[in-house]
Amino acid sequence: MVAGPVDPLEVHGLPQWAWNNLNEALDTLGSKEEDAHLSPIMFSIRTRLIECDTKTQVQIGQSISHPTVSCSSPSGPAVPLPEERTKTPSLSLKDVLIVVACSLPFYLSIICPEWYIDELFAITRNEDARGETPILEILQHDFWGNHMWSEGHWTHKSYRPIVTISYWLQYWFNGYLIKPQPLRVFSCLLNTTTALLLALVLCRVYNVKGRIAAVCAGIFAAHPIHTENVVYLVGRADIFATAFWLIAVLVHFELTERRFSSFPSKATMPLFALIILLACLSGFSKEPGFTVLVFLALTQVLKRQGPSRWKLAACLLASFGVIFKFRSWLVGGTKVDFSYVDTPIPYQSDISTRTLSYLHVHAVYAQLILLPINQSWDYSYNAIPVIKSLEDYRVLGILACYTALLCLGNSAIRKVRESDDPRPLLSIAAVLFPFVPASNLFFVVGTVDAVNWPRSAKTLHQFATTLHRADHLEEARELYLASLSIFDDNALTDYCIAQIDIETNRFNEAHDRFLKILAGHGIGFGSFNRFLIMVDFGFTLTAMRKYHIPVLKEGLTLNEDVPHALNALGICYLQLGDIAKGVEAFRRGIHYDPENPWLWSNLAAALLIGEGADSAGEAQRCAAFAVEKSTEAMGFIHPKFTLNYELATAKVESMIDISDSQPQLEFFFHRLL
Repeated sequence: MVAGPVDPLEVHGLPQWAWNNLNEALDTLGSKEEDAHLSPIMFSIRTRLIECDTKTQVQIGQSISHPTVSCSSPSGPAVPLPEERTKTPSLSLKDVLIVVACSLPFYLSIICPEWYIDELFAITRNEDARGETPILEILQHDFWGNHMWSEGHWTHKSYRPIVTISYWLQYWFNGYLIKPQPLRVFSCLLNTTTALLLALVLCRVYNVKGRIAAVCAGIFAAHPIHTENVVYLVGRADIFATAFWLIAVLVHFELTERRFSSFPSKATMPLFALIILLACLSGFSKEPGFTVLVFLALTQVLKRQGPSRWKLAACLLASFGVIFKFRSWLVGGTKVDFSYVDTPIPYQSDISTRTLSYLHVHAVYAQLILLPINQSWDYSYNAIPVIKSLEDYRVLGILACYTALLCLGNSAIRKVRESDDPRPLLSIAAVLFPFVPASNLFFVVGTVDAVNWPRSAKTLHQFATTLHRADHLEEARELYLASLSIFDDNALTDYCIAQIDIETNRFNEAHDRFLKILAGHGIGFGSFNRFLIMVDFGFTLTAMRKYHIPVLKEGLTLNEDVPHALNALGICYLQLGDIAKGVEAFRRGIHYDPENPWLWSNLAAALLIGEGADSAGEAQRCAAFAVEKSTEAMGFIHPKFTLNYELATAKVESMIDISDSQPQLEFFFHRLL
C-alpha cells in the first residue's frame, strides 16, 4: 500500500496543479484492482517503484538514505522527496495541566445547595429527571417533561433526552436523593473534559502546537459564556452537545486519514456511522449539535485531497437533512408559541423592526464573545429593547458586527486560495454554524441574551427573590415593583409581592394584588402552579374575615398539600358553623404536616367547640401536642396554645363549662416560593 501522497508544500519541482492531480491519482488507487490497466507512471506508483536519475529504485514509504534524491517524472522536472513527514503536534502533561487549571475555579459552584431558575422545572419537579418515568415515555417528552404529542398540551419542543437521562442516572446513583451538588460536580467534570477534547482537536486535526492549543482550550473552559452552563445545571445540554461535536470531528479526521480506502467501503462505513451517531447524540443534547454534519461537509469541500471527498460531503449533508426532518417530525415542526413577555420581537408588526432587532441581538452575542461583561440570564421582555428605527444608534453595532464578520470571512477565503490553509475559515464556521439555530433567521426560538440587567424585568425579579428568601422583605418588595415598572403584566412578580404583603399583615394590599393577577394574563403560571394563586388568595380572604370557601377549595383541588390553606379552610368552616368539616380540614392539614403546632392547637379548639361526648380527651391530647411542638419549633409556647390546653384540661376535669370560655384559633402562613 502506498504510504501517502507527496506534499506539495514540501516539494517545489512541480506546479501546484500538477501535484494536486498526482495526489488525486494516488487517492484513486485504493479502488483499483491489482490487475487493472495502468499507465506507466501510475503503474510505477502502484508498485511503489519510481525510476530515479541516480539509476536507483526508491520505494515510497521507506526511509531514504540520502536527504534528497532527484527523481524524474514525465510530468515535470526533477524534484526532491522529503526525508519524512512533519510530525503531528501533541499535548504534554504541562499542557493538560494548563487546561485543567483554567477549569478548576468553577468547581466552587459545587458547594452551593440552592436550585436556580429553571433547574426546579427541568430537574426537581420533572418526573422524567427524577426517574419516575419509564425510559420509553421519557423519549416521548420534551426537556421539561411535557408530552410532545398529547392533544391540547403545550410543548417547548426542546427535545434533549440525553441530558434528561443523565439527570435520571445521577438521581439513581445518588440513591434517589436528588441534590444540586452532585449534579454540579458532574457538570464541572464534563466542562473540563470538553476543554481537553478541544485541545486534542486543535493539536491532532488542525496541527496547532500543544502549548497554544492548551491556552486556547483553557480560555474556552474559563470563558463566562461557557462557564454559566457549568453553574447552571440546565446548561449541561450545551456542554454535552459540544463534547459530542468535538468527538465527531476527531472521528471524521480518522476517517479522512484513511486516504487509500474509497468511500463508501468496509473500512470507512463504520466510522461514517459513528459520526452520524455522535451528531445525533450532540443534537439530542441540544439542537445546535446537529450542525456538526454541515461543518464536516464544509471541511470535506475545503480539502484538496481525500477519499471521495465530494461523495463524503454529499453524504454528510444528506444525513443532516434526514436527521433535521426527523427531529422536526418528532416535535411537530419548529413553531413554538412563546408568550409576548418571553419573546417580544416576533410580535412586532413591522418587519423592519423585527429584522433590525434580531440583527442587533447578533451584535450583542458578538460583543459577549469578545467582552463578556454585565451578563444576564434573562432573554425576556425589554431585556434588549427592540430597534424601531434606523436612527437608533445601536444600528452602528450591527454594521460593525457584520462588517467585521465579512472582513474575517474574506481574509479566511484568501488564506484558502493562496496557501491552501482552510483552518481560519473552519474556525469561523465552528463559531457560526452552531449559532444558526438560535439566530432566529429560519425559525423563532425563545433565546435572546441580556446585558443591560437594570432594564431586565426577569433579572430584577430574580434579584428580588434572593432578598425575599433571605427575609429582607421590604428590599425585595422594592425590586419586585421595579420589575413591574418595566413590564406590568407579570403575574408571578405580583404574586411574590402579595406573599410579602401577607407576611407583613397587609392583607388589603395583598387582596388587590390577587385581583390584579386574576384580571391579567397569568404570565408565570400554568396548570402546574396555578393552585398557588387560589390557595393564597383564599387565605387572604379568610384573614380579612371574608370566608370564601370555594376559592380555597379550587386551589386545594389542584394541590391539597398546602397546610396553611387547609388550616384557613378549617377556620372558614368553623366560622360558618360547620364544625365537622372544620375538624376534617385540620386533620387533612396534620396529615401533610404532622409536626405543625398551629394545626394541632386549632384541631383541639375545633373539638372543644364541637362539645362531643368524648371530644374533650382528644382535644387535650391535641393541645398538649401543640404545646410540645411549639417549644420544639419556636423555642417558646404560643399563648393561644397554652389557653387551648388549659381549656381542654379543665373540661376533662369538669372544672368549667366550655361555653364560658372561647377556644382560640390561629392563622399561620408558609411561603411556597
